[in-house]
Amino acid sequence: MVHTLHSDADFILSRLKREGMTALYHFTSVENLPGICNMQALCSKGTLKSESGRLPLVTGGNPLSHSLDRYRGNWDKVSLNLTPYTPMIYHKNMVYSSYVHKNKFSTNDSVATLVAKVRAMAGTQAKILLRSASAARTTGRVIDTTEFDISAQYYHWHPISLKSLPNGLYSVEYYLNDLCWASTDFEFS
Repeated sequence: MVHTLHSDADFILSRLKREGMTALYHFTSVENLPGICNMQALCSKGTLKSESGRLPLVTGGNPLSHSLDRYRGNWDKVSLNLTPYTPMIYHKNMVYSSYVHKNKFSTNDSVATLVAKVRAMAGTQAKILLRSASAARTTGRVIDTTEFDISAQYYHWHPISLKSLPNGLYSVEYYLNDLCWASTDFEFS
């Protein structure tokens, strides 16, 4: 398939250069990677739909967002972000105790368990950082690191000992390849 640039491509490129934008980010399902490699391009939902016989079709969104994309004229566009963070990947309430959701812990609790469900490529590095809300934003303690051996979906379970924590508010941040993919807060009193 021959790909042509959108008629606004030159304008968009010059605007990005003028604004000093050096990177754009696209979030997609890992199932789309073979299709991206095969097409040698990121494709709009419209193109994916027309090529659905040749490519796996794993688009983000739901029927309402797809309908709005068509209505707003975005069906033939590729969604890009200016930052490696997107609200769609932040999962609230990731801290659990005894596998029952809670974000408030007392001295009666000895452990909170962080559960993260991630789809990761082989070689992806995961890191969990614990921060006190009263500490500087640049400080925190790495409480776990791991490297995923194969490309797959993982449940990453990590117990957080509460015994040595002083009372207060805490933030747990989950990083994949040094990018913060999810975070949540909890209180210990």
